Amino acid sequence: MVRGEQVKLKRITGVLDEVTAAGAHADVWTALAQAVPLLLPGPDEKARPGLGELLKVAVRVAVRAGASDNIRGLAELAARKGSSLLIHEARRLHEALSD
Repeated sequence: MVRGEQVKLKRITGVLDEVTAAGAHADVWTALAQAVPLLLPGPDEKARPGLGELLKVAVRVAVRAGASDNIRGLAELAARKGSSLLIHEARRLHEALSD
């Protein structure tokens, strides 16, 4: 459903923030670690609206959960040139998971 765009990423970002604030950061990270690789754009693909905001949440959750997962496609996205929110947050998430 998320990959097929039936779910608007901007709608779930706030919910994930709330659930994380309530203390379920480990559970939220488990879900994001599964979803993020499916959502990342390939080299010639356009990113979904709201993906930068979702990665911003993922950074906060990953840090709180102490995550160190290897997210498929994240390093490639983080290595892209640019300064968009998506690229910026991909770099932050990649760094957070590498620490």
